[in-house]
Amino acid sequence: MIISNNLYIVRILFKVSKGRIPLEIMFHASKGGVQTLIYTYLFGSIVNNIQENKPYQEIFLLIAIVAAITSLALIFQSWFLNIYLPYSNLKIQKSCLTEIYLHSTEVNIRKYEDPNFYDSYIKALDEASSRCISLSGLIGEFFGTLFTVCYLLYIVITTEYVLVFFAIVLTIASFFLGKRRNKVNFELNMESVPHNRGMQYLNRISYMHAYAIDMRLTNIFKVLKRDYENNAENLYQVNRSKRKSITVIDFILSILSEGLIYVGVLVYITYQIVINKTLQIGDYLIIVNAVSSMSWRVIWLINSLLRFDDSSRYISNLISFMNIQSEYKDEAGKKILEGPIKSIEFKDVSFSYEKGVPILKNFNITLREGEKVAIVGKNGAGKSTFVKLLLGLYRPDSGIILINGIPIDEYNLHSYRNGISSIFQDFMIYAISVGQNIALNDINDPEAERIWEVANDVGLLQTIYSLPHKQDTIVTREFADDGYVPSGGESQKLAIARLLYKCDNKILIMDEPTSALDPISEKQINDLVMGSASDKLTIVISHRLSSVVNADKIFYFDDKNIKEQGTHQELMKLNRDYALMFRTQAEKYKSSNIVY
Repeated sequence: MIISNNLYIVRILFKVSKGRIPLEIMFHASKGGVQTLIYTYLFGSIVNNIQENKPYQEIFLLIAIVAAITSLALIFQSWFLNIYLPYSNLKIQKSCLTEIYLHSTEVNIRKYEDPNFYDSYIKALDEASSRCISLSGLIGEFFGTLFTVCYLLYIVITTEYVLVFFAIVLTIASFFLGKRRNKVNFELNMESVPHNRGMQYLNRISYMHAYAIDMRLTNIFKVLKRDYENNAENLYQVNRSKRKSITVIDFILSILSEGLIYVGVLVYITYQIVINKTLQIGDYLIIVNAVSSMSWRVIWLINSLLRFDDSSRYISNLISFMNIQSEYKDEAGKKILEGPIKSIEFKDVSFSYEKGVPILKNFNITLREGEKVAIVGKNGAGKSTFVKLLLGLYRPDSGIILINGIPIDEYNLHSYRNGISSIFQDFMIYAISVGQNIALNDINDPEAERIWEVANDVGLLQTIYSLPHKQDTIVTREFADDGYVPSGGESQKLAIARLLYKCDNKILIMDEPTSALDPISEKQINDLVMGSASDKLTIVISHRLSSVVNADKIFYFDDKNIKEQGTHQELMKLNRDYALMFRTQAEKYKSSNIVY
């Protein structure tokens, strides 16, 4: 798993930037090589040459060669750090995060109801670009350091091979202690994720306009602050227990490498020079510097190997998220929906968000091309769930949904959804231009004219015309000081404009996006949508029954199924739940002069 997980990231790196890893290795090898040349080989060789009374010219030539090599290495290092690396990091970050964002839009929407999914998503985002970048550096450092260690080991062996024993002891100790340290560190990070996410929630909503009023008029901030403090305390306790273990391990490693091993080498070399007289003073400098440099590099090298193991643990989070099955998986070969949608049938469909708590049960309905359908009923009756099943956002627990007589699962989802325009009650407004908010896409010149048409239809033409940059004005002031901040009603008109913009689609769906409008405006909007799509199947969900009285069919949802269906006049004659709800609402709107 260690190898396969790290290779997963390596493949991403080579796909994004083929030269990244080779250049990382060159960079770290040049750093280690320069340090070894100057502080180990050069100083010791100069002292030996002086001790042997070598000519000044030979000493100078040695210094000049080392200086030339060092200069070339420093030029390369400067280019790599200041020019290549920042650009490459941005390129990797863009590519990796784009893949994560794209995958998140393809994951079955049911996953968004699972808190574990959010933890998985956060971990994946944390590991995507950062893990690619850090692993690239780790590979470069590992092989660059390995090159330096081999060179230093060659110096030690050719000078005094007995000292290899110290390197072996250090290597074994570093491996086992480092492995334990990485395990504790991984546990610390994983246990911190839910507490960090809890703290970030307050960080996020504290500056969002949607929460600002409640923050000032209620005591909700106290509740959120308490949750924030509880998460902070839990995070402190997790850090406190784990970091004690990490500190002990680091202390033992430091004593071992910088105390016992280094002191042992000094004692041995001094004995060889003073007592046995087998080494020169320059050799002393070379060996001491070589062993000192090699000791911490060996520790780092062992830690690097362990970091590959550590990295593998984190990469597993990314792989697990990317392995969450896309709802578009195996789309190749499925039927492409062409032509009109003649019929939609739900046959004995049952569905529940929570096991054992059905929202729809043995549900049956048939809708046909060109019909203007209204879905009404009490809250929680399954109206929005019906639409989400129709859109293929959820799969039925049992039963079947047929489009033109063919099960919905046999269609290519992209082709099916591309034929549907839908707006929900919890629609979003984006910090992009007004035109892009209507088109929900980039727009070109021919499409710009359509923007003005639908803006006029929903009553936003004068508002948009008065904006500083017309339809190119950015919505909200998050990124623009002169941005357009629409009112609740204007936001809903923007949402309706989206529906009309794609009015050439086969199905139009409105799931209560007009709740912020007054009853008269809502009825006008609903009449506009139904009138502009005479040949399309149009589905309107509304709590205000006065706005749907002209629908071809009205379906009253209750008790997990359709309780009543018919035209407005037919349902009023039935004099049951629909009629009671209609009359109750009508009493409130007598002064609005709506003709029922």
